[in-house]
Amino acid sequence: MLFNTEMELGISSQPNKWVNTRNLYFSDGQTALDAYANIPNPASQLVDGETPEELLKEMEDMLQHYDDEKWLEENLYPYM
Repeated sequence: MLFNTEMELGISSQPNKWVNTRNLYFSDGQTALDAYANIPNPASQLVDGETPEELLKEMEDMLQHYDDEKWLEENLYPYM
């Protein structure tokens, strides 16, 4: 899952408002890890699921995380 701020996208002046700009799907973990390692966007996230339903749930959870300032402070900003 790729994320950018609205500010980076020129949508608004809010630097901490995040937008999910794109999702990449892979059928195996190794290919997913290779792609993830080569994405130059440090806000990108890797999620997985054993079933399509589980993957959708994990993706929905990640979208909620990007609206949670506490989660961002603990899990994103220290690594950017």
